[in-house]
Amino acid sequence: MSQAFPLPQLRQELRVERGAPLAGGAPGWVLFDPLRHLFFQLGGLEQRVLAHWRVGEAHALCAALVDEGEDPDAAEDAIVAFHDFARAN
Repeated sequence: MSQAFPLPQLRQELRVERGAPLAGGAPGWVLFDPLRHLFFQLGGLEQRVLAHWRVGEAHALCAALVDEGEDPDAAEDAIVAFHDFARAN
């Protein structure tokens, strides 16, 4: 990963649950924010980003995803996108 930056802490009440399949049939996930009563649909890569978020740093998160077989560019893009989403929400 070309950028090393800390990942913001996520609120503990956020929940990730299995959701409906995505349009292409891939498994879907739902991120539920009970304080704001909002649901966000996630794909498998986004779910894995959240599963490793606790490592606390983008470079370490990218390394964990690549170790699981994820494409490095796709992992980096997903981390940056979710980082931006987390800061905005």
